[in-house]
Amino acid sequence: MAITYPISDNDRFTVYDVNTNSPVKNSLGQPMTNMVWGSNDKTEMIKNLSSNIKWLIEVRNQKPSYDYWTQKLEAFVDYDVANETATHSYNVVDLSQEEIDAITPEYYDYDGIKIGVADSDQSAFANLLVLIDASGMAETEMIVIKDIYKNSHAISVSEYRGFSVQYGLHCYSIFNN
Repeated sequence: MAITYPISDNDRFTVYDVNTNSPVKNSLGQPMTNMVWGSNDKTEMIKNLSSNIKWLIEVRNQKPSYDYWTQKLEAFVDYDVANETATHSYNVVDLSQEEIDAITPEYYDYDGIKIGVADSDQSAFANLLVLIDASGMAETEMIVIKDIYKNSHAISVSEYRGFSVQYGLHCYSIFNN
């Protein structure tokens, strides 16, 4: 996709130096990217540019979907002087175990369901127990709880009651350490 004329007011550009293979830097040392067209004449390439300076239209690819808990996005720009483009894209990269551990909140694991132990999680857990008791729900009725990843899990009221003591003791031990 080369630059098309007339230039649209919404178009943004990178001013690129083919001698350094990088964007030109302004007087503050910042790369000249996301620039508006550098001339009042939007019907042709800017006149009298040095032969090593190229204006590249910026193309922004959509961010791909990825799993926030196990992956991250790495942004990069592909400068294509021949096609007059600076294409902003992303690579999906797997997180290291250390990175995963750093963003995973503390939790209590109940049969593979990781239930958060932050104060707000404990309050939500206790409030649900109060609602179950107040409503008189049957032990066989199903409820839905969310894990630390915001995934929903359906379990019976009986199961919920069964692990609530274990969960409470786990949270109590955290509180006292």
